[in-house]
Amino acid sequence: MEINEKLFKALANQTRLDILRWLKDPLTHIDVVTCETVQYELDHFGGICVGDIVRKAGLAQSTISSYLAMLEEVGLLTYSPPAGTASGPTTGVMKPRCKHWGG
Repeated sequence: MEINEKLFKALANQTRLDILRWLKDPLTHIDVVTCETVQYELDHFGGICVGDIVRKAGLAQSTISSYLAMLEEVGLLTYSPPAGTASGPTTGVMKPRCKHWGG
C-alpha cells in the first residue's frame, strides 16, 4: 500500500480539517452569510463560494487559498471558477469530492 504523504500533510492542520467539516454540512457551519445564501450557492453552483470560506476562517485570503489548493491537490475538494465572470481570489466555488466523510 502506497502512503500519500501529501494527504496526511493536508489533514495535519486544524483549519483545513475545519474547512472539510464546513463543506460537509455548509447549512450548519457556514454562518457568515444567511442560510438562504448558502442554499442558493449549493443549488446554483453546487458548492460554497471561496469568499464565504475565507470569512468563516478569519484568516488571510492567501492562507485560505493555499489551504484550499492543498485540499484540492490531494483530491478532497474541487474548485469551479465562476462562469462568465472575472475571476478573483475569492470568487469561484469549492465542492467536497466525497459526501460521506465522518464527522
